[in-house]
Amino acid sequence: MSVNLRPSWSRNSVSFNAGLTLHLKCEYGANDHHKIEAMFKAFARALRIAAGIDEKFKDQIPSTKGVL
Repeated sequence: MSVNLRPSWSRNSVSFNAGLTLHLKCEYGANDHHKIEAMFKAFARALRIAAGIDEKFKDQIPSTKGVL
């Protein structure tokens, strides 16, 4: 992926189609390719955790109000 395509990928492809508000920021780094790679990996890991089932609460309804 070109460094120039990163804003288009995150804003249009992922956040729009998934209905997400997505903020990605890399605080430091010298190489743009590596910074984009780090943001992509961090987003993927966060998404995996957010979408996964927590074993501690597997028998409960995943809602703050208790109903779906």
